[in-house]
Amino acid sequence: MLNLAENNLDGSIPSFLSNLNELTCLALGYNLFKPSPLPSSFENLSKLEILFVANASLVGEIPNSIGKLVSLPILDLSTNYLSSKIPYTIAELKSIMQIELSDNQLSEYAYSLKVNEKSDVYSFSVVLMELITSKRPNDTCFGENKDIVKWVTESALSSPERKTTENASSCCRDLRKLVDPRMQLSTGDYEEIDKVLDVAVLCTTSFPINRPFMRRVVELLKVKIHKLALPN
Repeated sequence: MLNLAENNLDGSIPSFLSNLNELTCLALGYNLFKPSPLPSSFENLSKLEILFVANASLVGEIPNSIGKLVSLPILDLSTNYLSSKIPYTIAELKSIMQIELSDNQLSEYAYSLKVNEKSDVYSFSVVLMELITSKRPNDTCFGENKDIVKWVTESALSSPERKTTENASSCCRDLRKLVDPRMQLSTGDYEEIDKVLDVAVLCTTSFPINRPFMRRVVELLKVKIHKLALPN
């Protein structure tokens, strides 16, 4: 495991990393690298299980060689300047459980992938956000370079603290900006939706290692939510 994330590293992504073919985890995200493509030579890292290069000034296309990382369950290239199409070779990642490509300039959006039996807590939480807001993950109403995760997270973090009854009511008013207006919800319903959104935000945090396992998510979601069905 090599974790170099959040170290203010600059210059180019070191070329010698491609020679570390026993690596199972490579984290380069949240550094100050100069704009450059994702090295195609990373195809040599055949034992990688986590490739985390979010917010690292990546530009250009995702290399087709990404499909050679056959042992890779987690790929995070979010919050960069990647462009063009998502390469078809991503479909060759047979072990993949999570792909994060949001906040790029890709012409084919990652969330167009269907949720399947390999989907993880991130994808599950995106579905929760879709159900609560009735919006698509890449809805244009979120604004430029925003997806449902960023929109919900920013809204949730801007909600007032829930210390008093008055504050709780204020929080409900803020939640009405997020919740599907066709739902006819009581104050209690909003409070429980707020709990669900807290879990969803936790499960979509930038660093995969900080996300809970699904067993823990189930425990966190053991709250009673009433009247969430849309009216006929």
